[in-house]
Amino acid sequence: MKSPTFPSFKDFHGPSFQKQKIPFAWPSMLAYVVPHRMRRKLRSQLRSRQSPASSLASLEKSWSSKDTIRALRAHRWSYYDGQYILLMLIGIFCLCIIEHPGPLVKTLIATALTISLLLPITRQFFLPFLPIASWLVLFYACR
Repeated sequence: MKSPTFPSFKDFHGPSFQKQKIPFAWPSMLAYVVPHRMRRKLRSQLRSRQSPASSLASLEKSWSSKDTIRALRAHRWSYYDGQYILLMLIGIFCLCIIEHPGPLVKTLIATALTISLLLPITRQFFLPFLPIASWLVLFYACR
């Protein structure tokens, strides 16, 4: 039985090396799944044909927390930034319920994380690492 939703190459007759019109294609599905802003950014990155080595040159090498505050002021906030509020709440909750390390160690951990997020040279690693770290701390807190 043939499925009209997912056609295969056997469903079309004619020259085999000719481009066929498929009624249901993946790019049309991506329009519903991936937001327009992200698709546009991805297209521009693919079309620019910059080498991966050029992204190494764009890494921040500053140790000044003023650069982080300046970047926060210039940041355009969106709904996706709400994940950091959720991660902060999970982190505070987990640090409150963990029993084994004392309050001094928990304070040192929270201070180290805050400092690592304030410095631009460490922020570019620790900000994407926050969801993983929060999952690890939550897993540890559930013992």
